Amino acid sequence: ANASGKKLGALGRPLPGATDMAIVRYDFDRGELIKDARGWLVPTKENEWGMMISRVDSTHPSATLAGYAQDPDTAKRIVRGAFEADDVWFLTGDILRRDDDGDYWYVDRASDMIRTVTGPVATTEIEDALYDLPEVGLAVAYALRVPGTSWQMPVAAVVPQGDARLDPGAILDVIERQLPLRARPRIIRVRSQIALTDGYRPIKAPLIEAGIRGSSTEKRFWYDSDRHRYEELDPSGYVEAVRQAGGSASELDLEEEAAS
Repeated sequence: ANASGKKLGALGRPLPGATDMAIVRYDFDRGELIKDARGWLVPTKENEWGMMISRVDSTHPSATLAGYAQDPDTAKRIVRGAFEADDVWFLTGDILRRDDDGDYWYVDRASDMIRTVTGPVATTEIEDALYDLPEVGLAVAYALRVPGTSWQMPVAAVVPQGDARLDPGAILDVIERQLPLRARPRIIRVRSQIALTDGYRPIKAPLIEAGIRGSSTEKRFWYDSDRHRYEELDPSGYVEAVRQAGGSASELDLEEEAAS
């Protein structure tokens, strides 16, 4: 809990009496935990991103999996022998980091992390940057596969606040000022709406399934990292955006996407 409230956005530290928790090294490319030469999990260093795990303890009221251990999905997330022979831990699926003071910070869901050719990117860092623009009412970042590779590139969909107009120059300024090159959205889609869950969380699946297709009323921009600007997406721009992301595509790819 962030009891002091001094660090806005921090999760704080585990409360006294809470179940044991640890942040361990995680291979974002392979999607698996990293082990040392002895086969044990490896705790992360300060400010290093890693997977949050919690100890399973049948004697602790908030650390038991009674009634859930036989569930196939739950069973996949149980790790035995993490730090010693008989211990049992649960993979939360959350990526966190711990700062120099020992406070925990949420990074992203492991399943939402973007695997770029130059390293992992958290969707939250892209969304946080876009929310610095008062014209942005809703921002959703997600991964799309880079054609011709096994890597992914960051893409964002935004809904303007009210009748606000999004200026590509303003987007460029906040993106280049706050994000490293690998985290800058290669394509930005400006939409009238994005579907939400009952809990008002953006639903990413339809955006991912749509690829780069857009409606006739949707504006799309691509990031030219060589010339440092966002331009309206066209077939030649799509080819260049993919090239700069480390892949290869033809102008027909965008036309086929638009027609499908």
